[in-house]
Amino acid sequence: MEVTSFVSKEVKLLQYVTDRGLVNTERLPDDNYMYDILSKDETSSEMEITKMVEAYRTKIKYFIDFQNGADIWSYKYLKSLRV
Repeated sequence: MEVTSFVSKEVKLLQYVTDRGLVNTERLPDDNYMYDILSKDETSSEMEITKMVEAYRTKIKYFIDFQNGADIWSYKYLKSLRV
């Protein structure tokens, strides 16, 4: 995702994190909760909501990989996803 910062992608900002274990991902809202919240926006279609929930789930997966030591901004990590 593009960001307004001294780097262009949010994943590049993770290189500056010094404590990967700071966030407890177990306490993040689950997919159903996110779906329910997003469904309250009457202007969003079912497909848009589903895509947002999938993106949320994917970000959590990447973040857990990051917490477990993966440098998710690296080519090696990105290549491993294309198996």
